[in-house]
Amino acid sequence: MRYAVAGRTDVGQQREHNEDAICVDRELGLYLVCDGMGGAAAGEVASAMCVDIVRRTLAEGAAAIEAWAADPSEPNQREVVELIQRGVDTASAEIHALAEREPEKRGMGTTLAMLLVGRTHAICAHVGDSRVYLIRDGEAHQLTRDHSLVEEMVREGLMSPEEAETSRISNVITRAVGLQPRCVADTLHVELAPGDRFVICSDGLSGYVKGPELPGILEGRSVEEAAEQLVQLANERGGGDNISVIVLAFESVRDPVADDDDPDREPRGPSVSDKLDLLREVPLFQHMSYRERMALLERAEHRTYEPGEQIMAEGERSSELYVLLDGEVSVWRGGQRLSSLGAGAHFGEMCLVEDVPRSATVRAEAPCHTLAFPRDGLYRLMRKRQSLAVKLLWGLCQALAARLRVTSGELSDAYAREQGAGARLFEG
Repeated sequence: MRYAVAGRTDVGQQREHNEDAICVDRELGLYLVCDGMGGAAAGEVASAMCVDIVRRTLAEGAAAIEAWAADPSEPNQREVVELIQRGVDTASAEIHALAEREPEKRGMGTTLAMLLVGRTHAICAHVGDSRVYLIRDGEAHQLTRDHSLVEEMVREGLMSPEEAETSRISNVITRAVGLQPRCVADTLHVELAPGDRFVICSDGLSGYVKGPELPGILEGRSVEEAAEQLVQLANERGGGDNISVIVLAFESVRDPVADDDDPDREPRGPSVSDKLDLLREVPLFQHMSYRERMALLERAEHRTYEPGEQIMAEGERSSELYVLLDGEVSVWRGGQRLSSLGAGAHFGEMCLVEDVPRSATVRAEAPCHTLAFPRDGLYRLMRKRQSLAVKLLWGLCQALAARLRVTSGELSDAYAREQGAGARLFEG
């Protein structure tokens, strides 16, 4: 995998010293922005401590990171996420302990926004209101959700996004490393795609340069030029805070199953962008944001089937929900063919509701790529992301209601035909 990276941090136009800290570590694949807070220069102490401790913790767990980079399966991913959380917890405990020992540093803490890059995947983590953006296919997607008071008010419908932009409490955060002995980081597993670009930044940048502007600013610029331009824009528009940014640009993503002599070979089957676009069209997932679909995708297993191969069998107990990415499948019950399904169809969703034997057999009629969502993985995701859970359950209710309407219509038609046949017999 090849990518370019550049980082910049700047004091801004109105601050006397820089309380931000950044980390650009290509060997570890760690890219980190921390925005410190606290009086008497305590903010810069907190941000520097956080960068140092998280970096050291991940370096100590390099074997786990390498295992995940080679095989980004859920168990390996979970081990690396736990490693990241251990680093954040350790940083929070040490920063908090120092603040307790030295009264002039009381209340110090720091945000954190980071990307850990593997071979074909990356893990995004954040605390506070520093952000990670993904620029893909000409659009900017914010992968992090601010831990801030205005974000919570927007989410609860107490404030509009436009009001949040200009609110006097926009800088009040609800989570930071060091304010308490423990701190939970939100994480997201990202499947990389050729041409992906990432912007990791403090609010000194995001407060002046908005997400939709990023694709145009990055287009045609090297990562060094892009980082310089972003800092310059933030300063020109006020520079009221320290400004920190790291820009990454991916050229290609290596397929881990490809021949080692062909490092630029692209993965087979639909691209990650195709998968995310198709999930948006699936009724079960139609209400979800891009970030939520990415979280779903990280729980999916990509499975391929040849013509005639059985995907699931009537009467068996299995617990996967399937989405058909391409190809065609047939549905059978009691040896009778019921229907055919094409790209975008989903089946097996009743496993989310109850643990009962499958009611039908599904076979591939053409070469197929599918996404299989194990029930346990979906349940863990739903417990972690309540908004996603509500949207998924709402989509499931709508899908089941649509099928019930179809079934009711078929029963009504069958009843009408039977009544008509009976009337003709009576007349005869």
